Amino acid sequence: MAGFNDFALGFMVMGSGRIALASFGLLIAGGALSAFLFVSTARTERPRYVLGNAALLLAATLSGAMLIPAPGVIEKGLAGPLWLVWALAQIACGFALWRLAETRSRDAYGHAGAAPLAFVPLVNLWLIFAPRRLESGEADRPGAQMGDMAALVVGIGFVCLSLVVTRIVAERTEAALRGGGAPSEEAWVRYLLDGHGLERTIEVLAAGSLPPAEPGASNLTRREAVGTELRGTYVIDGEGYTFSDGFRQVFIMTECSAGTDLLLLKAGATIRHDYFDRTGAKLGQQAITIKDCQS
Repeated sequence: MAGFNDFALGFMVMGSGRIALASFGLLIAGGALSAFLFVSTARTERPRYVLGNAALLLAATLSGAMLIPAPGVIEKGLAGPLWLVWALAQIACGFALWRLAETRSRDAYGHAGAAPLAFVPLVNLWLIFAPRRLESGEADRPGAQMGDMAALVVGIGFVCLSLVVTRIVAERTEAALRGGGAPSEEAWVRYLLDGHGLERTIEVLAAGSLPPAEPGASNLTRREAVGTELRGTYVIDGEGYTFSDGFRQVFIMTECSAGTDLLLLKAGATIRHDYFDRTGAKLGQQAITIKDCQS
């Protein structure tokens, strides 16, 4: 169970793009399962299809709240079960989406051949706008246009609500990671790298709080982001510091073994430290890339 929880925690801190891709894969799996198990001759008109799609989008989006790595989730070992519920929710949405698409395809074309279009982004709009195929002697129901309009309005409302929920989940995830709810500080950096890229990650880290100063130590007083380079300014509050080859080796060993810094280096970052004494005189500079860790 511990291994499953670790897997779930690692999944929770992946970038939103990767999670969306995994969700899409599970939706397709649910749709394939539905197509294999059921064949329907029913028909679904546009209003019900639009509402059904919007409702499924909202349901899939709401399920994303299960992936927030909150402290209680980690402490109680609930990450694995919550991930499983999330995955089943995606499969269920895909299952229901196929059922809707199959019956909508029959309503528009008289067969289920267009149902797979529901799983193709943008192309799925074809099923939404396709007019109903009327049988011989059949006429549109009175008020059908009003029904289409009402469904469109409600559907747009659901889509807008889904966008709001997506933003809230992203903010809560970042808050949980920043607040110590993540399995480690590395998870926060990995989340930023996956979701926002290297330069944005360095900007976020540079804007973070600095550790408290300690007497007689080398204290970080400033961080700066310059492209893919993370610069740190250190003021040495003490005597006897020399920038020898030994100091360089210690610097390399420290940076290459630090989990968060190593993640940045592997992503292509350069980490640079500038050292000053208490008067502001520059004492030296050290810079490192992943090549230094491999040499």
